[in-house]
Amino acid sequence: MNYKELHLEAIMIPDNVSELLKDEPIWDIEMPPFSICAVTTQHNGQERMTWSIEFSPAFDLDEVNELLEEKGHDPDAYGWTDYLMQYIVSNYPKAADRINEDGDEDTVVFYTFSKADFTGMLKIMSESIRDLYL
Repeated sequence: MNYKELHLEAIMIPDNVSELLKDEPIWDIEMPPFSICAVTTQHNGQERMTWSIEFSPAFDLDEVNELLEEKGHDPDAYGWTDYLMQYIVSNYPKAADRINEDGDEDTVVFYTFSKADFTGMLKIMSESIRDLYL
């Protein structure tokens, strides 16, 4: 994958995902190393759709991991999460309160509760990865 030209926001997300979730527990697209999905979850006692992207820094990110390390972040899931959150807060502070993270030591996970916020988050994540090359 050419991360210098990454545009995750260009992924075609069907308009009827909520309908698809009535028949399947998850809607997802695999775009290695990224996994993009929507599920219906319980949040604060309410059922709502959760949109997420996750990836493992150990999978096919050697060059980008080196660039991340040059910027002072560990090239693991925690370092990626820190970098991405700092990028969001610094460059898109109004979006920061609508973008959540829930990763672990091996996996980076970011999620939102609306398709519009999710599309915006994919754009921000793509931009932040391309920014590593600058």
